[in-house]
Amino acid sequence: MQQPAPSDPLYFLPRTGEMAGLVRERDWSDTPLGPPVNWPQSLRMLVHMMLTTRFPMLIFWGPELITLYNDAFRPSLGDNGKHPSMLGQRGEDAWAEVWPVVGPMIHAIMDGSEAVWFEDQYLPIYREGKLSNAYWTYSYSPLLNDDGAVGGVLVTGSETTEQVLARQKAEESEIRFQSMAEDSDILIAVSNEAGQSTYLNRAWAELTGRSVTDLMDRGWVDLVHPDDREPFLNLYMSALSRQESFSGEFRILDRHGAYRWLWVKCPARFRPGSNGSTGTFAGYISSAIDITDRKQAEEALQTSETRLRSIITNASAAIGLFVGRNLIIELPNQPFIDIVGKGPDIAGKPLREVMPELATENQPFLHILDTVYTSGQPFHTFGSLVKIEREGVMTEGYYNIAYTPLRDVHDEVFAVLEIAIDVTEQIVAQQQLKASEAEYRQLATELEERVRQRTRDLERSNLDLMQFASVASHDLKEPLRKVQTFGTRLQEMLVDRLSEEETDLFRRMVGATIRMQTLITDVLRLSKFSDQTIDFEPVDLNAVVAQIRDDLELTIREQGAEVIADHLPTIQAIPGQMHQLLLNLISNGLKFQNGGVPQVRLYPVPVTDELVGQLGLPTPNYVVMAVSDNGIGFDPKYTDRIFGMFQRLHGKNQYVGTGIGLTIVKKIVENHGGTIDVQSEPGRGSTFRVALPVKRGV
Repeated sequence: MQQPAPSDPLYFLPRTGEMAGLVRERDWSDTPLGPPVNWPQSLRMLVHMMLTTRFPMLIFWGPELITLYNDAFRPSLGDNGKHPSMLGQRGEDAWAEVWPVVGPMIHAIMDGSEAVWFEDQYLPIYREGKLSNAYWTYSYSPLLNDDGAVGGVLVTGSETTEQVLARQKAEESEIRFQSMAEDSDILIAVSNEAGQSTYLNRAWAELTGRSVTDLMDRGWVDLVHPDDREPFLNLYMSALSRQESFSGEFRILDRHGAYRWLWVKCPARFRPGSNGSTGTFAGYISSAIDITDRKQAEEALQTSETRLRSIITNASAAIGLFVGRNLIIELPNQPFIDIVGKGPDIAGKPLREVMPELATENQPFLHILDTVYTSGQPFHTFGSLVKIEREGVMTEGYYNIAYTPLRDVHDEVFAVLEIAIDVTEQIVAQQQLKASEAEYRQLATELEERVRQRTRDLERSNLDLMQFASVASHDLKEPLRKVQTFGTRLQEMLVDRLSEEETDLFRRMVGATIRMQTLITDVLRLSKFSDQTIDFEPVDLNAVVAQIRDDLELTIREQGAEVIADHLPTIQAIPGQMHQLLLNLISNGLKFQNGGVPQVRLYPVPVTDELVGQLGLPTPNYVVMAVSDNGIGFDPKYTDRIFGMFQRLHGKNQYVGTGIGLTIVKKIVENHGGTIDVQSEPGRGSTFRVALPVKRGV
């Protein structure tokens, strides 16, 4: 039983949600999809599914790949960018900045390729008024239309920019960490959540005499003093089970065979969670120092400070140590002194006193240092603008800055180590690049104008070529006519003296000239059909069919054929071209037979939403006429081929013709702003469906 029609013609569009509202409000008549009430059922259901899911989705539909997307996809577009203008746009226009990458994949799926999936792929996007870097995890899947063919592409996925950048930052941090760790005299180790060592720095090898590889493979627990081994392992396993930080002391056998006391601190590591929260437990980063005795510990601390001073002094980056809550400057290296610009006598002075502009210019750096000192957590900034007064002039520069808290033997923060790298040139280059975007847009506009001019030149060239084809085809007829005439006359003069073979050669020669004349006539006719200057006028297709019956009266009578026209419409068209179109289709129906009684029937086809989708019509304001025959038909795999120039599915000995007839038919249909398709099976005839606008310009 047929279900009653819903009271709301847009029943498939939810009444809540931003995108559902925009789809309802948009005027779709200016798009190939047309009004939503005329959308095919498959698209309606897909749009309903998309708008009601909370997972980010986007649909490209139809040959023009018209864009629709849901509320979950909307945040990725940002503001002052694509949204909401790209709703209803062609995919190539909506995603112009990445179309060279994604366009071929989407077209491949439209052509029948399988779905594709990508993870964390770099695809920039225009939003917030600029082209932004972005990463995406997404898939492209084919969507079927009402005919079961691929009618569009479903895009599912989400933006992963934050995750990718976080991962990259973590990887960079890991590289920096290992680089610093390898130059450190502190024994540094990293373990995973299962307690297995994943990294030991070179200091471990230097202390124990074993290579890092051996320590990783065989472990180092056997080097712990027997009296300390079980207590320390119990402490370690207990903290591991609770996923808590811990610290402790134990003796370890050094490379010379002597035991040395180590004090080890093992802060727990946690992966970053969402929205700045703490994530899952990741293991430990441990640091150990030698505390054989207090004197040796003091001497070792002094040695460590000396080495740190050397590292800082010889570093190319600006490094300074801020001691205590008053941030007393210690160990400033020359690059740090140069950046501060207050001379070499800054050591031993509070940072606030040396650089009052940090406070007077409301800069955040004193607050950052105080937070790192208080929390004991490192902090990094990238591309930070720093205002520094040098010789009475306020200067500006951009720096990547790392703030690292330093702890004493009691695990108390006593200083903050600052490392600054000048990135002013890079930041200024980025700013200049943004400033040049306007210039590039102007160049793009000029390029578009050049393309339009070239298009106009090409149109003039096509017109010249059409005129040349007309003249050339006309001039070729005369010599062929003479060859045919003289050949026929010569054959008649020598009829009594020609052998059977010679007579056959004359017959073939004359037949070839006749075929050539027919071919030239068809080419001339095809060139004339490209003329867009011929006026359209009302054409009664029933009268056209009646005239064709008169033209083909002898053929119809000889074959006992029927040509039936059932109430065909009147349309705005070029009369001569309509006569040629129907003549070619009817002639084919009479010609391609296999001994039966030919029957060709012409009848109107109701224009339904389904038919509009099948034929890809932009609006329903078309008339559709079917021309059906009971001839030999053909394999559907040749559907596209039969409209090509000089394309034949049968030899000349079976069925005469030039192979241009259906090319002319398609050209006439396109010249009228219409479309044509064909349905056929071998032995079951063919049905051509011709869609033409009711009025010109529809």
